[in-house]
Amino acid sequence: MSTQSTPRNVSDTYHPPTEVETVVVISSQKGEGAVRRAVRNAPPHTKIVLAPGTYVENAPIVISQPGLTICASHEAVEEGRCGAYICSSFEFESPFFRITANSVTISDLEIHYNEARLQSCILIAEQSDARIDKCIISCPAGTGIVFSGDSRAHISQSTVKNCMTGIYAHENSTPTVERSAIFDCRDSCVRVFERGAGLFSENLLRGGGEACICAHGEASSTFRNNQLGPTQGCGIMIFDRSKACFDENEISGHHGNGIQAGDDAEPVVKNNKILGSQGTGIVLYGRARGLFVRNEVAQSQLACVAIRDEAEPFFSKNIMRDGCGSGLVLLEASSGIFDGNQMLGNAFAGIGLQDRAHGLFDHNVINNNQGYGVWVQDASTGTFQHNEISSNINAGVSVGNSAAPCMLENIIRDAPHIGIMLRDQATGEYKNNSIVNNKVTNILLRNTSCGTFVGNLVADSPGGGIVCRDSSAGAFSKNRFLENGRANIAVF
Repeated sequence: MSTQSTPRNVSDTYHPPTEVETVVVISSQKGEGAVRRAVRNAPPHTKIVLAPGTYVENAPIVISQPGLTICASHEAVEEGRCGAYICSSFEFESPFFRITANSVTISDLEIHYNEARLQSCILIAEQSDARIDKCIISCPAGTGIVFSGDSRAHISQSTVKNCMTGIYAHENSTPTVERSAIFDCRDSCVRVFERGAGLFSENLLRGGGEACICAHGEASSTFRNNQLGPTQGCGIMIFDRSKACFDENEISGHHGNGIQAGDDAEPVVKNNKILGSQGTGIVLYGRARGLFVRNEVAQSQLACVAIRDEAEPFFSKNIMRDGCGSGLVLLEASSGIFDGNQMLGNAFAGIGLQDRAHGLFDHNVINNNQGYGVWVQDASTGTFQHNEISSNINAGVSVGNSAAPCMLENIIRDAPHIGIMLRDQATGEYKNNSIVNNKVTNILLRNTSCGTFVGNLVADSPGGGIVCRDSSAGAFSKNRFLENGRANIAVF
């Protein structure tokens, strides 16, 4: 801050750009438009310090000088408050603040633009590397902060609230947004679009009408270690070819779907926690692909993970547990590769396939689900190999309605009722599985079903090895039957 007894206007003197001039702007002395006049008159590398007070602006503020700093005085920020408040209720045809220069810093201010009409409070454009630190931004009728062009701005420890959209990154912008709070936005807290990239880390996002985060249009931003929710919409929406990356985020509190990806999206989703979704934890649709690794999806009101409409992702080492529906559901000709996942304690099935779904399911653990371990229906197929399917209440594997899976070298054990059940014209191949200690029977065929069973171990069921009922039949070859109660094969 200047040591002079009275504030000086930046136009009074001029120093070379390597020096810093400090200007104190006092609302009672400068009147309406004080900040804009100070910025307009400032040479490069000027520091404009705002004393406590309210600064009403009647025109947009354009910062094109490099090295400009606008900040609050020490008195204005004591006790963590933004004592300098810049606002406008005028309707402009452009953003309230437009920043195109490099080395610009705005800090410790509260900025409010009330009549944005789809404009933004702050636009950082061209190749600007501006910084916004410890500010409060609000823009009820528009966007809080927009990044465009090739800008590479840095936002830290700031609050963006009460906007249509909190932060919007598009074109080729690569912002860094960290340790900030973005909330109560009627559209989304953060939206990245086109080729927008950048890093969003350690932020608190809540109260997005559509979603906390929307990534679309080939956006490839990285979102790491953010806390999302509660929110009115989804936690994260990814669509329209986006390849955004989500790592170590937590989605919790009241929200619809945790992560929703579609329309050819191909995200990377790893190490996230998605807890208590009111809908589904992860939903993929519309030919979505992507990589999903080491996520925990728990306590969803519907399925933990639902894949439909020709989506085809890769899931590895995820946990899908304690859902009110199924752990993993594939519908509508969807497919994918599912390797090394755990589906535990879900109310219906660990894995469910319906309506011509298929996929490869390898080395998964499917335990303690209240309905079925694996449930395959409606002409669905799929290959299930090297899975552990145990202690599922109704059946380890249930196949029906003309479904025809291929099951190879799985362990299917300890069901209170049935190990493998085929019904309603189900078929399929079942080879080299270990089907043991399922209480009612190890294998049940009913309602004109017909399967091929080769080289399986069928053992230790008090109710019997294989039971065929209701005109069902099968091809049984090279199976081993050990210590089953009643009969090894019974036909009724």
